Amino acid sequence: MPFIDPPPAPASAPLSAEGPPPAPPPPAPPPTQWSPPAAPRRGRNLAVAVPTGLGLIALLVASVWFTPWVFVGLVCVALALALRELTDALARAGFAVPYVPLAVGAAATQVAAALAGPAGVLVGVFLTLAAGIAWRALDFDYRQPSPDAVHSPPLPAPGSESVAAAAQPPADLAGAPPPGPVPSLPPDAVPSLPPGPVSAPPPGPAPGPASRSLARDVCATAFAIAYLPTLAALVVLLSFMPQGRWLVLLLVAIPVASDTGGFFAGSYFGKHKMAPNVSPKKTWEGMAGSVALATVAGVGGMILMDRPWYFGLALALLGSFSATLGDLAESMLKRSIGIKDMGSLLPGHGGVLDRVDSILMTAPFAYTVLALLGGGVFG
Repeated sequence: MPFIDPPPAPASAPLSAEGPPPAPPPPAPPPTQWSPPAAPRRGRNLAVAVPTGLGLIALLVASVWFTPWVFVGLVCVALALALRELTDALARAGFAVPYVPLAVGAAATQVAAALAGPAGVLVGVFLTLAAGIAWRALDFDYRQPSPDAVHSPPLPAPGSESVAAAAQPPADLAGAPPPGPVPSLPPDAVPSLPPGPVSAPPPGPAPGPASRSLARDVCATAFAIAYLPTLAALVVLLSFMPQGRWLVLLLVAIPVASDTGGFFAGSYFGKHKMAPNVSPKKTWEGMAGSVALATVAGVGGMILMDRPWYFGLALALLGSFSATLGDLAESMLKRSIGIKDMGSLLPGHGGVLDRVDSILMTAPFAYTVLALLGGGVFG
């Protein structure tokens, strides 16, 4: 067999004495452009929120300056709007809260507070609650099951394939020995069924948003009444006290100062989150700013009214914490429902309830400090 020479190897480039050629240099990085530091994150459009806030303050001052009854009318209008926002938000969560009796009862409660004082508030709240419960009870569809009810599948009809399949032994027990004798029972121990075919009960509707429990709706109605008309009536009571217009302005100024101080302090210095699962933007630094600016508003207001400054300090401390608590409570409610704002009526602020939540939560503390503890000073 003749030998065949292998094909010649491809010619390679001759190596120089200096070694392999150097690798090309890496490309130069692009020049870094200077950018200004990022501005602090803000949650509001100040260009829209500030004019809206100034307009609300002007409306409030005009309503309390001449007669308290104009302020009562403004409170009734604000309550009607806030109740609409609250009932709509609760409806998204599956609660049916009657709007009409609550809106009428809320306005009547404010008038009763102006005419009869705390006794009028108590009567108005209970009558509003009774009207709301009666309205919801008459409007409730009792044929719909409660969402908490256990819905079991319907029983199979006698003689059906499902009954025959259930009578067959399982596959893994097909070859098992027969069980022992079953003890017999006396005839009178087994109840007899009436003659005739046994029919299965009709299956009920599956639980859904329309299947609400009356007890849940009643609790939501009581919450709405305690939150809005009751707390607003305390503000009306303050407006009919001596120097009532100044007390109302001070009551509004402290939560507004607390909100403003917390906003700017939290925007520029906030690092430690207060309740990240409820309100991610609230920080302890913002809380310090809230207390500081609320203290300035409270003490300054008492000095302008020629009243003891420590009432303003107590009101500022309680008001700043209650205003923050009110914001957190409403944030928790909105997060549970899945909404950002209660409404969009006020540009830059959301809804009416978004603006008055901190004021309403401050009202009990203000009434306690000014009307009860300071009765000899302000009464």
